[in-house]
Amino acid sequence: MLLFGPCAWAQNIGEFGRGAREFGVWTSGGHGISGGFSADTSMISTGVRLGWIVFGPHGRGPLRGNFEYAFDVVPVQYLWQPGVNNNTYGGGFNGAVLKWNFIGKYTPYVEIAGGALFTPKNVPPGINTVNFSPQGSVGFQVPLGEAKKLDLAIRYVHISNASLQLPNPGLNFIQGRVGLIFWNGRSGKKK
Repeated sequence: MLLFGPCAWAQNIGEFGRGAREFGVWTSGGHGISGGFSADTSMISTGVRLGWIVFGPHGRGPLRGNFEYAFDVVPVQYLWQPGVNNNTYGGGFNGAVLKWNFIGKYTPYVEIAGGALFTPKNVPPGINTVNFSPQGSVGFQVPLGEAKKLDLAIRYVHISNASLQLPNPGLNFIQGRVGLIFWNGRSGKKK
C-alpha cells in the first residue's frame, strides 16, 4: 500500500474509473442578479455531497474526462429577502447532479443540477414555501493530498415554484462555492 500511495496522490479525478465515489462538504453564497425580486436578495447554503463515477474516462483531447452522478443534501440555506422580517432559513436537496470531470491536474468540471428548497416563510415574499432550484456550475478541484481536493466553483442558481402558485417571479443568483472533497475509487487507466 505504501508503494501505491504516491500514484493515488498524483491521480486526478478525470482519470477515476467507473464506481469511484465522492464525499464532500461545501458552502456557497452570493447575491441575487439585479432586476425583479432577486435584486435585494442574498443566499448562503451549506451541504453534503455523495457522488459516483458512472463511466470514465471517455473522449479525446481536452474534452476527455468522466461522467459523475451526485446527490446533495442541503440542511442549511439562509435567504436575506427585501422587506421587514422577511429573512428566512430552509433546507432541501439536489436530487440530480450531472457532472463532467475533465482530465487535468486541477480537474476542471461542468455540472447541472436540480432539486428542491423548503422554507417556513414564503420565497420570494408572498409567493410560496416550496420551490425548485435548477442550477449550473463551472469549477475545478485542487489536489490537497491523497484523493483529497479543494473544490472551487461559480454557480448560477434559479429558485422558482414552477407555477405551483401564481405569480411565479423566481429568484436568480450568482454564487461562489468552496468545498472539501474526498475521493475513493479506482483508476480508469489501462495497465
